[in-house]
Amino acid sequence: ASVYLCTSSVEGFSNSILQAWSHGRPVVSTLDPDGVIEQYDLGFHATTTKDLVSAIHRACANSADYIIPARTYLQENHAPEIIMPQIEAALRGETPPD
Repeated sequence: ASVYLCTSSVEGFSNSILQAWSHGRPVVSTLDPDGVIEQYDLGFHATTTKDLVSAIHRACANSADYIIPARTYLQENHAPEIIMPQIEAALRGETPPD
């Protein structure tokens, strides 16, 4: 796939989005939790059918432009060495480290 399309109105920030970014693929989504997609230029947030179609065309035409930003974002924010201390703290009932 060149682009990951997420049209769920309830799923939020799913693991499938992380999987797309791990493969350097842009995400086109109807939801952008915390504005991550737009803030880090990891794809497109679109709320109408017309905007979704346009975003898919733009993402497909430029999918190679997302490889480095997507993988960099994933490594800096979701790598095991970053996430595991947060999960462990939460399981212990402690405040997660920043």
